[in-house]
Amino acid sequence: SESGKLARLWDVPGETAAGLHAACDGWAAIQVLLMRLGANVGPTLNPAHAEPVAEFLDREFLAKLPATERAFLLQAALPPFVSGALARDLTGVEQAAAILARLGREHFLISQHGQEHGAGSGNYQFHPILREFLLLRLERDYPADAVKAMKIQAARLLEEQGEVESAADLLTQAGAWDEMGRLICAHAGDWMG
Repeated sequence: SESGKLARLWDVPGETAAGLHAACDGWAAIQVLLMRLGANVGPTLNPAHAEPVAEFLDREFLAKLPATERAFLLQAALPPFVSGALARDLTGVEQAAAILARLGREHFLISQHGQEHGAGSGNYQFHPILREFLLLRLERDYPADAVKAMKIQAARLLEEQGEVESAADLLTQAGAWDEMGRLICAHAGDWMG
């Protein structure tokens, strides 16, 4: 396997290589980065919290984007997946689909799933390490009540798309219990029937 070859190249033990492969969701670039940094990552540790990885993502990814795209990505990472339309509605950025499509084509740890690969169709998913990094930056860069409001807005948009469980996860993260109560009451019949 590619991961095994990388592990042998970097002289990483098999068990550590398997943990890295799992933590990196199969992305060789992230695996090489972690091996280069000497990270001993097991399958239960999220390397997004490792400072060298965060510094690398800041320097090689986020800092190279215009400020408007950086702010866009921090918010677009809130849902576990995002379509161009959902990202536009969540962030107010009209070019959301085009930005996501471009970053996906440029292999910026964003992949498209679902419909034919074209701007505005299908769902985009951030690599788990990138998503965790972006969410940590969101928490760092914005006031807590602004982040809570963003999570509630994202949850409402997900609910409108029928993604009630994802909406509930965001409301739980936000501690938005009144909104969670409304969500449960609105969808209780769906869950019971």
